[in-house]
Amino acid sequence: MFIGPAAPWGRGQRRDRWICERASGGWQGCRAARRSGSLPAVRNSLFSDDSPNETDSKYATTELKKIVTAFKMAPNAKLRVQQLLHFAQQLPPLPQEYAVPENQVPGCLSTVYVQANLMPDGTVKLWGDSDAQLTKGLVALLVRGLSGATPEAICQLSADFVQEAGLNVSLTPGRTNGFLNMIKTIKLKAAELVALRGQGAGADGGAGGPVRVAIEAKLRRLKPTVLNIRDDSAKHIGHEGARGLKGESHFSIDIVSELFEGLPDVKRHQMVYALLNEELEARRIHALSIHTWAPHEAKAPSSAE
Repeated sequence: MFIGPAAPWGRGQRRDRWICERASGGWQGCRAARRSGSLPAVRNSLFSDDSPNETDSKYATTELKKIVTAFKMAPNAKLRVQQLLHFAQQLPPLPQEYAVPENQVPGCLSTVYVQANLMPDGTVKLWGDSDAQLTKGLVALLVRGLSGATPEAICQLSADFVQEAGLNVSLTPGRTNGFLNMIKTIKLKAAELVALRGQGAGADGGAGGPVRVAIEAKLRRLKPTVLNIRDDSAKHIGHEGARGLKGESHFSIDIVSELFEGLPDVKRHQMVYALLNEELEARRIHALSIHTWAPHEAKAPSSAE
């Protein structure tokens, strides 16, 4: 089921058999069809437009889940690379106004641009490009897989799918690191879209800046009954804030979750730090004040401040 009629799988019966075994008729049905001169078509189910790109909790969209599943089924790294090159050929051209420094992805071996637009239905449309074909294929994978997701779903996306799809063993370490940087950049842009959408709700009701939005999206994985996040950056003017992110740097977090039941504070804090590891390593968060409770604990807050 890998990719439709033009998928560049190479030559020979091995390629035909691998594709046919994943079609509904199985290898026997394909062999019979080959004798009759009518090889059954493998429907391009991954990228057809007849099913919506609905949200999947782990992959952000069902489309990305299908892509990961298909790459995981590929018999070797060479076929994965060939498929990425095929993706590169199909990537829509990047509008010239998006090829600007603020859309350039840092830490890539080649020049990469990504742009995220919030659509009227509340989903994200991605654009991207690269001057290297294989990297362009990686950009195309993300554009295909994440367009149609909500910005909140993208913020919660884990990069674990890279290893699950076998891309980490199909690419050089440098290109894999660049791919991870693309994911981080897209997640940051998604957080900015959430913050932008929340503007106008008032100082107390707004969504906050992109770092705060990313913190909230990730801590929702703890299924909190109460989650209060305060941006204390204004109290630390002398400290360097997160560059380009409105100076967000210092946060206080109050969180109540059943997952904290029976755990000491140090374990609870480790859970929070693990979820926010990306922001901490990138120094988008300079300091955290964390207060955690299980629901039954007497001092647990009952509602947002």
